[in-house]
Amino acid sequence: MRDRITDYIAWFIAKLIKPVYKNREAIMSKKIIIIFASIFTIIVLGVSFANSGKAQNSLAKKNIELETVDALQTEIVKPVAYDTYKNSLEIKSDYKFMNIDQIDSAMISAYAIKINDENKVYLKTEQDAQDVLYNLKKIYISDDENTEIVKIYFDENIEINEVYLNIIDLKNIRTADEALNLIVKGTDEERKHKIKSGENFWVLADDYNISVNDLVKANPEVVPERLQIGQEVSLIVPEPLINVCTVENVTYNEKIQYDVVYEDNANLYKDEYRVKLRGAYGTKEIEAELVKKDGRELGKVVLNEEIISEPTTKVVYKGTKNPPPSIGTGVFSKPLNRGTITSGYGMRFHPVYRSYRMHTGVDIATSKGTSVLAADGGKVIYAGWKTGYGYCVIIDHGANLTSMYGHLSSINVKNGEKVYKGKTIGGVGSTGTSTGNHLHFEIRKLGNDINPNKYINLYNYY
Repeated sequence: MRDRITDYIAWFIAKLIKPVYKNREAIMSKKIIIIFASIFTIIVLGVSFANSGKAQNSLAKKNIELETVDALQTEIVKPVAYDTYKNSLEIKSDYKFMNIDQIDSAMISAYAIKINDENKVYLKTEQDAQDVLYNLKKIYISDDENTEIVKIYFDENIEINEVYLNIIDLKNIRTADEALNLIVKGTDEERKHKIKSGENFWVLADDYNISVNDLVKANPEVVPERLQIGQEVSLIVPEPLINVCTVENVTYNEKIQYDVVYEDNANLYKDEYRVKLRGAYGTKEIEAELVKKDGRELGKVVLNEEIISEPTTKVVYKGTKNPPPSIGTGVFSKPLNRGTITSGYGMRFHPVYRSYRMHTGVDIATSKGTSVLAADGGKVIYAGWKTGYGYCVIIDHGANLTSMYGHLSSINVKNGEKVYKGKTIGGVGSTGTSTGNHLHFEIRKLGNDINPNKYINLYNYY
């Protein structure tokens, strides 16, 4: 090939120098022509081969680029693979694309939990999705040996499907624990409140415009009556994405209510009652089928019941005697039928405050619940909680005299009610600032405390 090109070039040069050759006498030597032709030929061939090399290099580079694109296009049609390590969300470095025109849209294989025909929760593997649904059911399976799960199912239509997510949606793929938490709560939102002094569920319900029942649902492990300062509570009411229904056969014991009968007693006033014989509940064993949704009972069918013990009837004395007038007489009677003086009227070393201070009444110790009696007839002017005294009752007897009964466990009267001497107004307790069950009894005149012994010789009674 190279020889043919050389012949053509020589022929062309010969044509060019032919006129000169005819006038060869003017040419010093034929050798000069040969040298000139050789030099020209070498230059032309050098330029030709240089251009040929560049063209071949360009073509080779082009072929390499095309091969690279072909290789890339071959790789990108493969689906994305995940590491088998269950709790890791790291994706292998060889992301795959659907085609060469969508290099900006990496598609990642995942598994979706479809709820009522809508993909709601995404997980890395099918096994993760199955584990989530299994553990969701497990939450509502009782460990009680007296409970048998007959049927457990989801209230919604649930499926697990393989899907492809865009690389930018990687954040939507959850671990099994995260997915379970989302399904149970219905949201990823977190709203917490740290309990401060004086706060309770009722205060929070008012502050955040949420019902107490919803707060209880949001905090199933919290006892509302035992909140501690600094304790965090959730303000998000759970709305599960999937509801779990169960049908259970349960066996349990149930109380049988006792009857109450009354017997007349002429020694008691008409509004007084005394227990002659305490009642006792009976017991029966029940086998029932319960239908529940998310652990809440929706219905019950009793399958069988058997009485284990019969109840005992309660017998109560009912007073028939007419009560005295509900007015003050100026003569006081003892506020308890039994008890022991533990602290008298006057200066004393306070057992709680640990300092000497005035004791404005008399403390009478006795068992909790013992009936507290009105020391004289009159009108109830206070019945409720009073700082330091706990639950207390104050009675106005007229003639500028009042009596006060503190640390009660219960109150049987209300503000404005008229009471007679000896009427039960409450029960002994230990509410307020107290170290034990006792009655704090005071008598005041014109609002000033006076020694109750001026009206009642309490030391002769207790």
